[in-house]
Amino acid sequence: MDLCEHNNKIYIVMEYLNGGTLKSNYGGGSATLSSAFDYTMQCCAGLQELHQRGYVHRDIKPENILFDAGHRIKLADFGIIKDPTSSLTETNMLMGTLSYMAPEQFYNAKKVCPASDVFSLGLCMYFMLTGADAFQAREFAQNIHDIYHKPTPHIRDTRPDIPEKIDNLIARATSKEIPNRFTDGRAFADAIQLAMRD
Repeated sequence: MDLCEHNNKIYIVMEYLNGGTLKSNYGGGSATLSSAFDYTMQCCAGLQELHQRGYVHRDIKPENILFDAGHRIKLADFGIIKDPTSSLTETNMLMGTLSYMAPEQFYNAKKVCPASDVFSLGLCMYFMLTGADAFQAREFAQNIHDIYHKPTPHIRDTRPDIPEKIDNLIARATSKEIPNRFTDGRAFADAIQLAMRD
C-alpha cells in the first residue's frame, strides 16, 4: 500500500485482489478439508503478525478474507482493530459482525484479546466446510443468546466425511470461555498442523 499525492490531492494505492472472498468462493460449503486447513493456516499467519504486536482484528469473517489471483489469503478491513496504543476503541459499543463475534465482544471490550480472533476464525473454518454460518438466528437477541449459550454445531451433522478431530478443533477454537480457546493465531496454527499429521 502506498500513500501518494497528485495535484494537491492525497490518495492511497492498494493491491488489487480479484480472487473474491471466502464468502463468495465457499458459500456453498465446497471447501475440501485440505483447502480449509490451508486457508485457515494462512489466516493464522496473518493474525499472528497482528497478535505478536498487541493488536486484535475484531472483525474476522468470510467477507474480510480475500483471495488474490493465486488464491493466497489476504486479511482485510482493519477499521475496528484493537490498538494497544490507543484508548479510542475501548468502549462498550458492539464492534464486529454479529454472527462471528466472540462472546466477550458483547459485554466487555477490555476483555477482547487474540483469542477473540481465534473464535471468529474457528467460525470461518466452520463456514468453509459447511457453507453456512454457525450462528444464524434471524433475531438479533436470539443470535446473541446462541453465541453466549449454545455450542458451535457439529460439522459432522452436515459433513459426515469430516473427521471428529476437526469437530473437536473447532469446538475448542470457539469455546465460550477465553481460557479454553487457543490463545492466538500461532497456537491455533500449531493445533491445525498437529491435526493434519494425525
